[in-house]
Amino acid sequence: MESLGGINRSTDMSITKTLMAFEEDDAWLHKQLENEKFQDEFENRFVAVKAKKVIVSAKKVDELIKELNDKKIDVSGVFVEFVYSKDAIILF
Repeated sequence: MESLGGINRSTDMSITKTLMAFEEDDAWLHKQLENEKFQDEFENRFVAVKAKKVIVSAKKVDELIKELNDKKIDVSGVFVEFVYSKDAIILF
């Protein structure tokens, strides 16, 4: 199998597929955040999204990871983000 910088084509395709899925889940989540009911339900919580669906949410990231592990869900294949309060001011 041909190598691309130490990564074979099969691995490269797998990484590309995973990154594309993350992008889709990120876009889906940000679209959902425009919905007030969704925002209220997950406000101040970490959410784990896979295949355009919230599969787990928790107040603390370690709780979220534990729940994903308990459900035998591979954390590396899940998009995770914190849903801030509507009133939050985020400075970068």
